[in-house]
Amino acid sequence: MADHPIEDPKAYDQQLRQIETSDDVHPDVVNPLFHQLINNDAYLKEQIGELTNLSTEQKSNLVAAINELLDMRGDLNNLDTDDKSRIVAAINELVLKFSTHSSETVSDGAHGMGNIASEEYEEGEWTPSLVGNTNEGNHSYNTTRVGRYIRMGNMVHVMFQVRIYSEDVDTSWEGRLYVSGLPFPARAPWAGNFAHEMEYLNTGSSFISIDASNNDIRFWTHYTDGTNSSDPVDVEDVNTNERIRIRGSVSYEIE
Repeated sequence: MADHPIEDPKAYDQQLRQIETSDDVHPDVVNPLFHQLINNDAYLKEQIGELTNLSTEQKSNLVAAINELLDMRGDLNNLDTDDKSRIVAAINELVLKFSTHSSETVSDGAHGMGNIASEEYEEGEWTPSLVGNTNEGNHSYNTTRVGRYIRMGNMVHVMFQVRIYSEDVDTSWEGRLYVSGLPFPARAPWAGNFAHEMEYLNTGSSFISIDASNNDIRFWTHYTDGTNSSDPVDVEDVNTNERIRIRGSVSYEIE
């Protein structure tokens, strides 16, 4: 037994003819009516989309907006085609905003990974790369190279670990030492804090801090010799005789 086909592109038609007493009880009379009804349902379902990702507050705001429109127009029977189109457009805009990860908020970096609960929360993986800011180099990553991130609103927390053996290091790399490839670009430099482990570093400093800038993590060496000074960590500060291992986490703000 054949099903009624769903037309594409889908369309809505609110004019449905009545069955007259003079009509024959024949599929050619009844089927077009059912066909129109099922296609109306398919159109409305497509227009409304998935509302499951809207929060309770967002749903309340949507209901309030519809009620405001109804107060202006009286009841649903008084809504004209433009009013109905505006309601559908408002619903679609909310669904798009809160159930997808908008590419406009992240123009660079690795995104669209992980399970997206809403625009306010996202988690997933990212791929850290050890680079120099003057010449990035092209290392071989044959051991550990992992990253995780959690985004909550406009705050992002990332964790990472990179390990490269000496034979896999591209010796042409130079400049400041960066871990590149953050899943979201930082709003501004100095937008982070840290917890880290760095092996085989030749800075001779008291401690190392890191921060987020654009799509990179930067490293700073701090001295406790009374000068209260600090310097950026450069590629040449890394002892590549055996291996490089950098592990840490940083939290930072995004736009």
